[in-house]
Amino acid sequence: MGLTYNPFFCRITQYRLIVVDENLLLLFPTPVWMVENLISEKENEEIANHILSVKDSIPGKGESVWFSGKNSPQNSFDTDYKNPIFNNLLTKINEQALEYAKVLKFEESRIKTREWWWNVYKKENFQEYHGHVPYYFSGVYFCKAPEGSSPITFRHPNFNHFVPNYERNQYNSSSKAILAVERNLIIFPSDFIHCVAPGTNEEPRITISFNYGGIV
Repeated sequence: MGLTYNPFFCRITQYRLIVVDENLLLLFPTPVWMVENLISEKENEEIANHILSVKDSIPGKGESVWFSGKNSPQNSFDTDYKNPIFNNLLTKINEQALEYAKVLKFEESRIKTREWWWNVYKKENFQEYHGHVPYYFSGVYFCKAPEGSSPITFRHPNFNHFVPNYERNQYNSSSKAILAVERNLIIFPSDFIHCVAPGTNEEPRITISFNYGGIV
């Protein structure tokens, strides 16, 4: 049986090709959305101080469900924690998630905030490699990133990716890191596996994590 010609499919495929040079194409680049200075320094500081003031009284459930266990950061995961101080930040994140969806031509009606939580990392805390399936988009807002804070490290989407090499570059690496920079936001596909290694920070590394969409 011969192949059926589909001109629409062909147009989409050609549109997505990224030509690096005459002989090298990138067929499936992973889209990660990044925004710098999402909110003001003043508002960011107020949010950080609020999190530090309540962290010991909010029994987040991360330790009991994450593989990092007792080495997990303090968190508000799965507590439905709410406070008006986060409202503007969450609105800004919503706006950026919609912009990200437009780039992906994603059905915006299927995007809604499913959950969000804060994390407070001491230097010995970490998060193992993990994903956020069955959600569609996930992300991190870096509230505080003192010296020694670990980056967020993403694993190559092809788990079997390994290229013996004499020098690492963007084509043969099995992982890539994005530095933790205060007031920066990143959004990525929820199935993009990532981790946070232990750091050397003496002050707390504070983040807000979130998921969008997914199956109820």
